[in-house]
Amino acid sequence: KRPYIILLAIWANLLPLYSLAQTPLYQTVKVRGTVSMSKNNKPLQREQKFKTTEALTFKSKKDCVVVTDHKKGTFLLIPDASLKKYKTNPLTITIDTRPGKILSDWQLRQFFIQHDSLLLLSGRFSLELGKEAFPMDDNHFFYLQYVWKGDTINKQLGFKGDTLVIDQQELFKVDGHPVDPQEVSNTFFLRYYNALTQESVAYPDPKSPL
Repeated sequence: KRPYIILLAIWANLLPLYSLAQTPLYQTVKVRGTVSMSKNNKPLQREQKFKTTEALTFKSKKDCVVVTDHKKGTFLLIPDASLKKYKTNPLTITIDTRPGKILSDWQLRQFFIQHDSLLLLSGRFSLELGKEAFPMDDNHFFYLQYVWKGDTINKQLGFKGDTLVIDQQELFKVDGHPVDPQEVSNTFFLRYYNALTQESVAYPDPKSPL
């Protein structure tokens, strides 16, 4: 019976290490504000790995973390009222997605069907579009529609050449004044507007927000 006792003792010692190895990990993509590891109060850094069971402390309700897991899923971690726990929201995005130039209406619809959430890395998202299908000038432009304090805001988006640009600082301005993103609706409707015909086309469709 002694060999069995020895094997059980070895297994008992290895079990915690096995459990540790099996614990899924998050890796940070972006940290907004100050978010710290509760166990040592050290701020999270970009590309830092930590166990999904680790407790986090948020300095304010506006702070958040974008992370990926071992399955390459992407999640947004936002604090609850106590700032000591967080909620995990999955994000349907691809980090640093570069689909190449989008040349048609169909391609743009497919892109937003596949990427119904956009991550503004360093506060900006850009997408190159073919000027034949999507000319961008004073009379042709994209805008995002959202709700702020009960009011519907139609925010015209910028562009550089053939590239659509979503800039966080400009997006969250109303009448030239910055607004708190926490006071803005979580969903946005993207539309392309032709001022000459006064036609507004929704992407990917009128009922599908970003």
